[in-house]
Amino acid sequence: MVASLAVIGLAAAVGLALLFLGGSDPKVASPAPPPSATKAQPTPTPAPRPTVVVTVTRTPSPAPATQPSPETPTPQPTEPSEPPVVDEPPVVDDPPVAPVEQRFDRFYPLGRGDGGYVVVALQGLLGMQGVRTFVDGDFGAATERSVRQWQAQQGLSVTGVVDDTTWETLTPELRQGDSGGAVKVLQALLNDRGYPTIVDGDYGEQTAATVRAFQSDRGLTVDGYVGSESWPALLS
Repeated sequence: MVASLAVIGLAAAVGLALLFLGGSDPKVASPAPPPSATKAQPTPTPAPRPTVVVTVTRTPSPAPATQPSPETPTPQPTEPSEPPVVDEPPVVDDPPVAPVEQRFDRFYPLGRGDGGYVVVALQGLLGMQGVRTFVDGDFGAATERSVRQWQAQQGLSVTGVVDDTTWETLTPELRQGDSGGAVKVLQALLNDRGYPTIVDGDYGEQTAATVRAFQSDRGLTVDGYVGSESWPALLS
């Protein structure tokens, strides 16, 4: 019994050994036949593969972005340099001229509301001096404006009242040989004072004789010269 088990175990061991050595076939593998004895098997021709045509469209690569070239700086207009500061003497305005005070000593003063031959003489003298004035013997608003205008031009007190100073700026010095508007005013005054004279603007011999007669009657210097002494007497 024991011997049988031993034989069976031995056989099992041999079988296992053969199994491990020969693979799954329990039979002992026979040696492979030599190459010559092996019939050459034809090499199978591979089936033709379909040709796949791949069309590759080359997309033009974008042009490399050009780097902006450094801009040439635009020349900026250069501001003129400020001139050096030079200390200048301060500008001093001329001091205001004080208006001349009015005087009423020698001439007959005239103001708004007056009338007569003296006003006619005033209007004539203003017109002779370039101040537009209507000669009508009425010292109204228009004549007052003319007087104010003249006083302002002469730097006098602008009052519209004709005082000594205003008369003095209006009455020129006259003598034989002169002519013009002032001579006409003189001749008209002589007529108004009762000394007949031709009003023609010509200071001739006839006008000179009439002036001397007037001066003699008024106690003035008889010289035929009409100035600061004769005018006040004529306009009084």
